[in-house]
Amino acid sequence: MIWYPYQQMKTMQTPYEIVDAEGVYLYTRERRMIDSVSSWWSVIHGYKHPALNQVLVDQAGRFSHVMLGGLTHAPAQQLAEKLGHTIIPMRPSLVALTSDDEDCPAMQGLSLRNCGVTVTDNEKKKKPVYTDFGELLFTHFGLSGPTILSASAHMRHMASGRYTVTLDLKPALTPEQLDQRLLRDLEKNKNRNFSNSLDELLPQKMFPVVVRRSGIPPEEKCNTITREQRALHGSL
Repeated sequence: MIWYPYQQMKTMQTPYEIVDAEGVYLYTRERRMIDSVSSWWSVIHGYKHPALNQVLVDQAGRFSHVMLGGLTHAPAQQLAEKLGHTIIPMRPSLVALTSDDEDCPAMQGLSLRNCGVTVTDNEKKKKPVYTDFGELLFTHFGLSGPTILSASAHMRHMASGRYTVTLDLKPALTPEQLDQRLLRDLEKNKNRNFSNSLDELLPQKMFPVVVRRSGIPPEEKCNTITREQRALHGSL
C-alpha cells in the first residue's frame, strides 16, 4: 500500500478511490461525497468548471507551462494586469549594439582595452547618456564587450539611429598631447607612405579603416601631411 499524507502508516485505512468529480462532488464507484476542502483549496471553483476546463485545453494545445524566470507569456501578463499590477514594456539591456556602418565588420574580432566610450542621444541634441572607458570588441554586426554592455543599460529607448557611439582610442591624452604624438610619429616615418606609418599608434586591423576615414591618400608621404589633415586624423 502507498503511504499517503496525513495518515499514520501503521493505522491508516484504505483510501477512497475517486473515479470522477464534478462541481463540489467527488465520486467513487459506490458513492458520492462532498469535497469540503476543495482538494486542499486547489479547486475552489469546483471540478469540471466549463470556463476553466476550456482555458486548460486551449493552453495545453500551445504549451502547458514555462517558468517565469527570464520568460513570460500572455496569460501571466493578463493575470497581473487584472490583479492591478502595472506592466512595464520590456526593453533590451546589457546587450551588444548593432551598426549599419561598414567599418565594424571590417574590424571584426578586434578587441580594444582602455578605450574611451561615449554614447550620445541624437534626439536630445546629442546629450551624453554614458561615458566610461574599458574593453570592447568589434563584431560582424557592431560592437560588444564589457564597456558596450554597460553602456547599453543607459540607452533607455532603443531605436535605429537614435544613439551615436564615439570611441576614444587614447583617452589618457589631451587633444594637444595627441597632436604631439602624431607629430612625432609622422616625423619618425617622414619618408614613408601614410598607410605604413601607423604601426605604433593603432592595431593593424584598424589601418585600412583609419586611412579611409582620414581622407589622406594611403600613398601620401608623411612629411607632406598638413596640420588640417593631422587634426582630422586625430579626431576620427
